[in-house]
Amino acid sequence: MSIASEVSNNGQIVKINVTERFEFEQHREFRKAYQEHPKPKQYYLVNLSQVRYMDSSALGMLLLLQEYSGKKKEGVRVVGATEECKQLLYACELDEYLHISDDESIDISATDH
Repeated sequence: MSIASEVSNNGQIVKINVTERFEFEQHREFRKAYQEHPKPKQYYLVNLSQVRYMDSSALGMLLLLQEYSGKKKEGVRVVGATEECKQLLYACELDEYLHISDDESIDISATDH
């Protein structure tokens, strides 16, 4: 499976892990990954550290997730993106809508916010 999700113990964060390719073929799987859990109290954490390729539809999926979160920029955090993926995110100015970070070390099981 190229997309998996989990919820922190306290419901503060929903973490979505994407692997290998993040493209149109994953849109149903990605949507299911965030809709199968209650909306988090804090944010969605999208881990792209294992993604080697992403296309423009992946950018759209991230924006749809941000809209679904019902929050502004703080509703979705994108972490661990490769340099190539980050270049695409910044070139399309997604940093205006999403929090983009290099830090992928967030342990959602220990989050107590």
